[in-house]
Amino acid sequence: MKKLKYFDISWFSSVDGPGTRVVLYLSGCHLRCPWCHSPHSWEISSPLFFFESCCHKCGICVDTCPNHVHSILNGTHLLDRSNCIKCGICIENCPSSDINKWNSGALGFAGKTTEVSELYQLLKPQLELLKEIGGLTVSGGDPLLQSEALSELLEICVKEGIHTTVETSATLGKTHIQDLLPFVDNWLIGMRPYKADKSEDRKQLLENIDYLANHNPKSITIRTPIIPGYTDTQSTYDTIIETMQNNNLDSIEILPYNPYSENYYKAMGLNFSLTGTQPPDNEKMEQIRSVFTSAGINAKIVN
Repeated sequence: MKKLKYFDISWFSSVDGPGTRVVLYLSGCHLRCPWCHSPHSWEISSPLFFFESCCHKCGICVDTCPNHVHSILNGTHLLDRSNCIKCGICIENCPSSDINKWNSGALGFAGKTTEVSELYQLLKPQLELLKEIGGLTVSGGDPLLQSEALSELLEICVKEGIHTTVETSATLGKTHIQDLLPFVDNWLIGMRPYKADKSEDRKQLLENIDYLANHNPKSITIRTPIIPGYTDTQSTYDTIIETMQNNNLDSIEILPYNPYSENYYKAMGLNFSLTGTQPPDNEKMEQIRSVFTSAGINAKIVN
């Protein structure tokens, strides 16, 4: 039985596919979008989180870490992440942390690696509850990076009559799509064209959309984040509209920028380039929605 690496589960979502959903967030993403609200999804192996506000500065992590990652200098907790081998000893010994709850204490790892059958048993009670009004959505990161193991989980869901949705950037090779295709009812495809996109990613996305549209265009919903200074341009909208019209796609969800992720970057020791950026207001979102509806596309704002 294969294993899946995931970093979070949302048990009751109304905005991630048809009806009410369980959302499983898988680890791993090869893109590094500047506005990403889940930087902890980038690597299959979770980085060490440090939430300063929860730290008692007791020094136990300094004493127990075998690689001298931690130090306390003049009342400030410092981390040398280059020495971290992700052994978890500091988390296990920290009085304010729990190795199983990455965002509830001073230290943590975001994510678990679990056998597919065990993960399904974890999800099953809520999936059975939502079976008639929703289903399972798998997001990330990008689920395509774990397509082989994910196909096993989705196959179980199909056999149990559970509706499945996969949210992806669709910028990985077509073989990843083919792994999942027999077991996916609905695709949420992220399109967020901007000038710094890699040409190979853009080309692969268009090829995958074409492939899925030839299979069943009604199974595809395009998703576009509206990021001030990046994707809130007419050229972005025109590119999306052209792609959708060329592939007979008629449904798009537009999402305002999420400004509440900077704390994750800080906890990972990363700089956040969009500090101070504000999401577009309701009037702006309605204006953008009208750009798509005027092109004959069913556009929905998802907050």
